[in-house]
Amino acid sequence: MREWVPPTHPVWTVIEIVDTHLDTSAFHGSRRTGGAGRAGYDPDMLVTLLIWAWSRGMRSSRQIERACSEVVSYRVICAGDTPDHVTISRFRKDNHTACEALFTQVLILAARLGLGRLRDDRVGRGEDRLERLEGRQPHRGRAAPGSRGRGRADCHRRGGGARHHR
Repeated sequence: MREWVPPTHPVWTVIEIVDTHLDTSAFHGSRRTGGAGRAGYDPDMLVTLLIWAWSRGMRSSRQIERACSEVVSYRVICAGDTPDHVTISRFRKDNHTACEALFTQVLILAARLGLGRLRDDRVGRGEDRLERLEGRQPHRGRAAPGSRGRGRADCHRRGGGARHHR
């Protein structure tokens, strides 16, 4: 399979990063060994697969499964042994906390390598979440000068209240 993808392809970088730079031990703790049926998939392979898919904007387990059969870079990660969408979905669900910690590791490593910048956007999202919990629409800024759109403040001034602002 090494001949299928050039050595400079980014998939090799992702495989190397997972193999040598990330702590994936949390994924190995829940791995099934022995028992009836076929052997389980290597957690490092599934982690690499998720990182690769997410970096390509692919979130659906069914799409990832299809890509493992049809797209060369995904086939390289799986070594031709395609996990089904249920396995991918269950792995993601069962390892949700470990995935969050891993994502943090990936961001820190990317920043160290100069592949991007880290910034904290949680403040704005937290305010939006708080407004939604309180039953208010998140504030998205004021309407442009001269626009005829009715903002929340305009609805309240006219006595319409928030129910007219949807």
